[in-house]
Amino acid sequence: ARGRRLRAHTSDEAGPGPMADRFRRDVDGACIMRRSYEDRGLQAKALVAVPSARLLEQAGMAHVSLPLAPGVGDPAARDALVKELMRWFKEDFFTWVNTIPCEGCGKETQGVGTTAPLDDERRYNANTVELYECKDPLCGAWSRFPRYNEPGKLLETRRGRCGEWANCFALIARAFGFEVRLIRDWTDHVWVEIWSEHLDRWVSADACEGPGAFDTPHMYESGWGKKLNYIVAVGLEHVVDVTRRYTKDFAGKVAPNRRLAPESHINEAIGVCHRVQEVHALNIGWTDNQGILKTRERLIIEQLSFLDVSSAELQPAEQSGRISGSAEWRRLRGEDGSQEQ
Repeated sequence: ARGRRLRAHTSDEAGPGPMADRFRRDVDGACIMRRSYEDRGLQAKALVAVPSARLLEQAGMAHVSLPLAPGVGDPAARDALVKELMRWFKEDFFTWVNTIPCEGCGKETQGVGTTAPLDDERRYNANTVELYECKDPLCGAWSRFPRYNEPGKLLETRRGRCGEWANCFALIARAFGFEVRLIRDWTDHVWVEIWSEHLDRWVSADACEGPGAFDTPHMYESGWGKKLNYIVAVGLEHVVDVTRRYTKDFAGKVAPNRRLAPESHINEAIGVCHRVQEVHALNIGWTDNQGILKTRERLIIEQLSFLDVSSAELQPAEQSGRISGSAEWRRLRGEDGSQEQ
């Protein structure tokens, strides 16, 4: 994810304004990313990378074939399979990048800035490239870390920060047959939500934090200490503001931080993106009118559920600081749980 500096809006702004337009472009980018998970070739590539038989057996679903169809398998076992995926992804597959090893000698490096991507890096949707210099004066080589946004490429590189982690994990979960939403948080984080047939609702699944971060929505505010503002979910055929799921006090803690643009402009931007995503899914054939009606019903129920989040008891995992990233990096971001809430 990339940080965004917020600007206080003024009440006399007549149109959406540049900040609301930028917000919409960011949501548009997440919509395009979400559509890529439907690519059958990428899904096949993802399944090849995963020890599917072992994970299915560990979840008690050894008799089930992939991709999972809706309603197939015990609902609780499907959730267990998501957790096994999260465990494998964090412990065995993907690597968090604090700094990269020197491409010349393999020793430690230090960041020295960013540069524009090369043509081959752009091919895999790298918008920027981080540069690192070897700390060994006898080497002094510079190494490149392209921030790829193409999930198929991430299956090969298997490294990154939250953006790469969420992007790659979402593709794998979709390849397994789960309904997936990409979650974009404007305080610089990205994660995934999975539709739980067992709970009959969307649940958070942050692969960066491992299986303990399954259905722990208040982890970011209550555990990490994030000052949340906007959190948007992008699904196959919908886009929705889900900020209220992730806070226990929207009016007191979050609303004062929503200064990017007037709420009406933010709602309009999300609404436009939602309609585009819905029409695109219909035109491609990823859903039909019945599916759209089902999604709309889910969205209504979901919004009603946000009215009761303040009464939910915090889980132990929701009361701890972030574990992904170096200790110093987490401290500088104020996400290690040491900040006053």
